[in-house]
Formats: sequence, C-alpha cells, structure tokens
Amino acid sequence: MFKGEFFHAATSGAAGFYDHQIEQSARFDADSTAANSSYLTKTFSTVDSSVHWTLNFWIKRSAIGGTRPSGSANPLDIFTPRSGTSGSVLNEFKFSSPTAGNTAGDALMIVNTNSNNIVLSTDNLFRNTSGWYNFHIQADLDNGTNSEKLKYFINGTEASYNTDNRGSYTSLPGIAAGAWTIGEYYGINGYPLQSYLAQWAFVDGTTYAPTVFAESKNGVWIPKDLGSGITWGSAGHLLLFENASDLGNDSSGNNNDWTANNMGTDHQVLDSPTFGS
Repeated sequence: MFKGEFFHAATSGAAGFYDHQIEQSARFDADSTAANSSYLTKTFSTVDSSVHWTLNFWIKRSAIGGTRPSGSANPLDIFTPRSGTSGSVLNEFKFSSPTAGNTAGDALMIVNTNSNNIVLSTDNLFRNTSGWYNFHIQADLDNGTNSEKLKYFINGTEASYNTDNRGSYTSLPGIAAGAWTIGEYYGINGYPLQSYLAQWAFVDGTTYAPTVFAESKNGVWIPKDLGSGITWGSAGHLLLFENASDLGNDSSGNNNDWTANNMGTDHQVLDSPTFGS
C-alpha cells in the first residue's frame, strides 16, 4: 500500500450483497497522438452555482505517475470546467503532485486558472490500478469555516490534505456556463485521464454528503441508486454509460447529454465497483 491509500475491491460470491448494481463503466484511454485520447465535452448555457455543488464518481485508474504515450509524464486531468471558452477562467480536477499543479503525481487536486494555483490537494496518493475508488467532492464555498468550504471524501472517509488554500475561495470560477471537459484538459493536449469511470454524478446548486451517493455495508463502501431523491440543478447530470453507442447520455432527467470523443462502443466495459457480485 502507498502513502495514505485506500480503495474498494468489488465483493464477489454474495449475489445479494449490493443493493444497487453498476453494470458497466466507460474507459478513457490515451494515444501516442494527444488529440486522439478519449474525452467527453459539454457546453452548458446555465449553471446555478459556483459556490454550492457536488461531484461524486467511481474511478479505477489505468496509469499512475502521469505516464502517457504521447510524451513525458504530465498531470492527468479528470475534469476541466471553464467559463465560456476561456483559456484561463477555469478549474482543473486532476491527479498531480500534492505540492505542484504542473507536476506529475498521484494526489487529487483542484487548481484555479491555468496558472495552477492550488485550491486543495490531498496527502493521499492514489496508485492502485486494480480496485475502484469512490471520489466525492462537496463545495459549500460561502461557509465561514475554512475546513467546511471544500471537502474530498474517498470511499466515504475524508481525505487528508497537503496544500490547503480553501480559505482564499468563495467560489470556483470555472463552475460556470461554458465548455466543460471530462477525461482531459480542455485543449486535449496531453493530460489524458487513462482510467475507467462509473456512475459520474454532478449536482449543481446543492451541497450533498457522500452518504447520498453511497453507503457502508459490512465495512465495504457500496454505491446507491441515484434515480430519485437528488435535486440536480440546471447543470446537474448523471452519466451511467449504459448505452455503448451514446456514452455521454445523461440519466438525471435533465438531458444534459455529453459528446463522446474518440470513444467507440468498445469503450463501454463490463468492469465496475460491483462487478463480479
């Protein structure tokens, strides 16, 4: 085990263990030509809040340490929301060095603007490539207590933090109407996620706890059915990757569908946090 690492392995042999099954995931891979990497894009015309929002998703990593086929090691981007089509008013959610946003590494980090100003990074390093992590990020950025403004939870447990500048932020400017990207930096220029994603849920305008999306059962962190009980907000979306021909389909009811790029039907895979149960 690496520093501060914890992960979820699907439990097998108990058909009824999982109350909710995630039947598939989407594979985000890389290519020796950076522009051919897998990613999703969506332009939002309305976003309710850059202050209160929640992101919850399951991830299984395929590459660590920033390795990529198109060049030397880089940070690997999970999610890049930005205001309009700006090249600077944006946020990156990525795997990076815990102390330097422009350096390869395996900490979870959010940076503000393309200058890599760190908002919050973990001391935990996520280097396991055989198990699934549930990442939960909740924002309540007008909270008067700095430690409550922005939180990361991994499999239901709050992360330990390395670089912490939460107190300097009352909003994240990239969480705004504009062009958003999952699986790469917006320029698609060599920061490929190289992971599997399952049950990706973004909530616009509400700060939810991790227990809304998953729960502990016999010491195992397992997913919940998100089909009801969540107020998604204007930019809210739920990507279940159920349709191999339409991997960006939004199942929240908002019809906030994403465009899949360099992702054929073979990018839907039968591997998930509940696989084999």
